[in-house]
Amino acid sequence: MKKIFTFLLVLSIFLQINILLGATEVYVINTNPSGEGSFVWALEKALENGGIIKFNIPKEDKNFNGKFWTITPRNNLPEIDKKIVIDGLSQTEKYGNLNQDGPEIVLDGSYITSDYFLKFKYDNFEINGLYLKNFKFTDYIRIESVKGVIRDIEIENGDTGIHLFKASNVKIKNISLKDLNYGVYFYYSNNNIVENVLVEKTNIGVRFYFSSNDEIKDSYIKNTQVGVRIFYNSLRNKIHDNLFENNEDGLFLRDSFYNKNDIYKNKYISNINGIHLYYGTSSLIYENEFNKNERGVFLEFSSSNNSIYNNNFNENSYSIKFFNGCEGNLIEENNFLNNKYVIYLEEKSNLNNKFSKNIMIGNESNVVLNGGNNGVEKPTILFSKIFGKSILISLNSEMDGKVEIFLSGLTKANCEKYIGEKDIKKGLNNFFIPTELDLEKKYFLINFTDDSGNTSEFSDILVTEKAPFLDLTLKKSSGGERGGKIEFISNIKNNGDEDINGVNFRIKIANQFRDIQVLSYPKNSIYKTENNEIFIDNIFILK
Repeated sequence: MKKIFTFLLVLSIFLQINILLGATEVYVINTNPSGEGSFVWALEKALENGGIIKFNIPKEDKNFNGKFWTITPRNNLPEIDKKIVIDGLSQTEKYGNLNQDGPEIVLDGSYITSDYFLKFKYDNFEINGLYLKNFKFTDYIRIESVKGVIRDIEIENGDTGIHLFKASNVKIKNISLKDLNYGVYFYYSNNNIVENVLVEKTNIGVRFYFSSNDEIKDSYIKNTQVGVRIFYNSLRNKIHDNLFENNEDGLFLRDSFYNKNDIYKNKYISNINGIHLYYGTSSLIYENEFNKNERGVFLEFSSSNNSIYNNNFNENSYSIKFFNGCEGNLIEENNFLNNKYVIYLEEKSNLNNKFSKNIMIGNESNVVLNGGNNGVEKPTILFSKIFGKSILISLNSEMDGKVEIFLSGLTKANCEKYIGEKDIKKGLNNFFIPTELDLEKKYFLINFTDDSGNTSEFSDILVTEKAPFLDLTLKKSSGGERGGKIEFISNIKNNGDEDINGVNFRIKIANQFRDIQVLSYPKNSIYKTENNEIFIDNIFILK
């Protein structure tokens, strides 16, 4: 008895209220649902003038199981309308990290009947080091129109983990959210940061509703119906450096007109949809990785004016799929490897979608329009030949626009390397594209984009011949004065696979060589000078 009395006396010392650096410190020293030394008591004390709630509950407490201490309040908790810090990590600092699976302090909300577990209504709050569970009603943590910090928290089993209601400048970091309806809910809340959050087995991991300039980064979201849902005019949010795995929708942008959200450097693995846009417009999707999803990016119902660029798509059933009225989207400079379909338009209502400079290797099908993009026709190739260090192409086009040329290699299935592009006119076009690549006996793919931004499927060509190519040089043979002399180098030759016949050309001569004298020129050709130019006609040179 004496030992017990002494122990209680020592514990009572911790009940004192100390003033440290202007902040009241109140200690929780037992797991009782109420009464002196309890969490409820400490919260009420701290709310008198604001303060810090710390924990120093001994291991001998009846609700310690060797890993964590469980506190189960029997009544609803008061609103927090003073500057408060709830420092659950103080228990960890005292006794060490006993619970490898989460915080050492557990708050069980089984008996709470209000629509919130903890409600913060005063600026510069902080809550950390708590495991909240079994709250049956709406919000575990509700933040109303104030700023603060939520960190090192685990929330499990309930409706909404963290609800920001018209709150700005809240930092949420190192959080675990499991078995919830909503993990984090932004409602008219701006300029908040969510960092290093684990979300799993939750209906919607993070939901935006009329919320802008928020940021989600370095988080892992898995096994949810929707990882992140950006809804109703939520503008200029940044979603980056996150992992979305095994969700129905990793990221869902719905009814987000002109939202201009930045979505970059995320990984999407084994989702039904990595990114799903439903009336989602004007977003930037770049530098992401999409692996083994049913659809990497799914655009439907007027999802328009989005830019999808510099992403990697690997082993997806559909890398990018369009359905029902999606217009004006740009798909540019992406890498597609070993997918079933690369770009797939479900039907003809999808218009003015431009595909440019994408690399496609090892896919079953590259571009399928199904009448979409205004039924734009792929180019009709008449011939293609090697022309020196260029590829010479002749084609017919139904309208003005632009073609892009890709090296396909030994088969006609890939876009291995982008070679170049050319503006073309309606009708017959002859042009060449310079390249340092080995062109002989290689396949090339060409697509066409009209002036409205509709890109076609690919035409393939096989280059087997060299075009006639005349290597002709002039050199100066006297001083740089008027009346000087020039001559053709004698080793004029044809590097092509065909004879050259009837060539004519002109060479502009600098002013100092006016009244030039020609010492030699190709045999059997017609030569004259006029207006300071040399004219050569009717050259015949064997290959």
